[in-house]
Amino acid sequence: MNKAKNRPWLFGVCAALILLAGGTAVGLAARLVVAPQAGETVEVDTPSIPSILGQSVDEVMFYPWNTYDKEHTDSNMIETAEQESLEWYLFNLTQIPQIFGFSGMENSVDKGQLRNNCGYWKDCPVTAQNGQSALLDVAFGQDYQDFGMTWVARSTGELPTRAQKDAAVDTVQQDVCRMFATGQDTKLEQLLMQVWSHLEVAAYERNASADYGEMQLSNYEWHAQSTMASVLGPISTVRDMVSVEPGASTQKQLGAISSAAQQMDYHVQLVTTQRQVVLVMTIVNSAQDCWRSVGVYYDMVLEQYSGIVVNDNAGYGF
Repeated sequence: MNKAKNRPWLFGVCAALILLAGGTAVGLAARLVVAPQAGETVEVDTPSIPSILGQSVDEVMFYPWNTYDKEHTDSNMIETAEQESLEWYLFNLTQIPQIFGFSGMENSVDKGQLRNNCGYWKDCPVTAQNGQSALLDVAFGQDYQDFGMTWVARSTGELPTRAQKDAAVDTVQQDVCRMFATGQDTKLEQLLMQVWSHLEVAAYERNASADYGEMQLSNYEWHAQSTMASVLGPISTVRDMVSVEPGASTQKQLGAISSAAQQMDYHVQLVTTQRQVVLVMTIVNSAQDCWRSVGVYYDMVLEQYSGIVVNDNAGYGF
């Protein structure tokens, strides 16, 4: 059995985390919205996507994008938003994309659309660290049951080649194995920690000096960092449970990770889309009918991790 390497940040996460109690084995409550090529939108329970083994779909959408309605979303947010709101939008539109190496989002603040406690910024031009052009989608939202914050960039132009697709899948699979099975440092784990730390620090700093309006907005950061803590905290526990022989193939390691995770109602999934590989990690509380997910995107053409999604379904509302 591979022993977990010490992770000071994981200790901090676990210390701040009330672990979700695992119930009996049930189907994963989270839903991904899959858009087939025929144009029909189909809602699919995530258990139909084999854990860790992967499945190809055209697109994976998380809340609040699955509620986005361009025709009924207010597009004049710059004219109506108060100054503190605009500052919060700019901060959240730029800071996490910068962690992933994307710049230029500050030029698209006025593209925001608002509706029912949700905000959307779609197809915003940004530049990756290697100089490639990309489009960034950012959203936040909260309703009686769902919570979500998303920052995802995607490549433009020609679709990836078979070689690029295979390389992207291999990169993410190897990083998952290192993070969950061997405890080796990875870019994936570094990015997850950077995002979580940023959200936590931002929530504390804003809440310490904010007025009521700003505190309402900082609740998004509080909720996002708490959700990430719930999802990242069990990684070390899963790692302790994984048992693979030295030199085991990637597929055997992935299978062992998936089996170990599901014993504690934790699900690790890989999904490939036309341009991206998406790692989805979900912790389920069966007894309370709720779940929390973190999704990390890897763009095949940009050849890098390109975004993150934080989702929470509370079942009985907040």
